[in-house]
Amino acid sequence: MKSEDNVARWHILAAKEERYAQQQLKLGASGVSVVQITLNLPGGFTMYPWEKLLTAARAEVHAMLADLGVELVSESRLVNALGPCHLMAVLADGHTLKQHCIALEETATQGRLWDIDVITRRGAVNRHSLGLKGRMCWVCEQEEAHVCRLLRAHAADEVIAIAKKIAVWGTCINDCAS
Repeated sequence: MKSEDNVARWHILAAKEERYAQQQLKLGASGVSVVQITLNLPGGFTMYPWEKLLTAARAEVHAMLADLGVELVSESRLVNALGPCHLMAVLADGHTLKQHCIALEETATQGRLWDIDVITRRGAVNRHSLGLKGRMCWVCEQEEAHVCRLLRAHAADEVIAIAKKIAVWGTCINDCAS
């Protein structure tokens, strides 16, 4: 193994630990759930207008929280080797909150590029824990995205091209793969 690979792995591990520590700090108060906004940007976040994408996601989550009457306790932004991340501590039930976050991911113009996680003291609340299927693949829309990713079912260039279309135009309805 090359020493550069070891350095890269160390940076990723350190970034994961830093993000986890921030999540745990926010979970310290009773009744708090953490909303974590990250971006699904294949090929690396520097290839995209990530600041604009993260700001738009943050604004949509803020609007959703206001509509629900959810109190925002604290928030912070973190950018490290894992990419950009915005963390919000809120006073809300994690399961209910996750359902609303899923709705944002599925209906917002650039929502397919957002990954809005909800974390509670019991761990992450995910689609499967709510009885829902995972997100569909951008390319074939036939399989859950993680299945296509694990199988390497699509060329990286194809996936990146679709993500860039979504980032620039906000959507690529009916012609993502073309």
